[in-house]
Amino acid sequence: AVITMFALSSSVFGGESWHEKEFEIKESPSVVSTWLKNNSKAVVIATGGEVVSQDENKLRLIQDTPKGIMDYTVEETVVFEKDEYKYESKLIEVHKGLIEHQSTTIVVSPSKIGSKVKIKLSASVAETKPSVIRGNLNRSIKGFQDMLERKFR
Repeated sequence: AVITMFALSSSVFGGESWHEKEFEIKESPSVVSTWLKNNSKAVVIATGGEVVSQDENKLRLIQDTPKGIMDYTVEETVVFEKDEYKYESKLIEVHKGLIEHQSTTIVVSPSKIGSKVKIKLSASVAETKPSVIRGNLNRSIKGFQDMLERKFR
């Protein structure tokens, strides 16, 4: 369990959006990856959500958004290959709210100073402008980056 969060976009007179960012952390990929794997709740909080429950690789999340409460379940997959850690989560069930799609991908790989972290978020929410969604995704990514930079100074 690692990161799950962010979502806002639209279909009926709305849109979808995505945001991607890459940054470096002065720590080895194995240390960063292990911390992410063991601190999924902290990651969700840093990105603006709350973990309601967890059942194996399924996380039920709540996020308070300008479009109301979003209550949904994502399924997570984590893959370690050589020095690279890859985390993905995808929306599998909506319990409440206008969210229609949500996905998160995080890749941690070696860099000259330690680790390169790449995060990509995408979401779609009914009746929501893409600019609103993108603003929420940007805040989620900023919260994630700030959390890792504080943790691994």
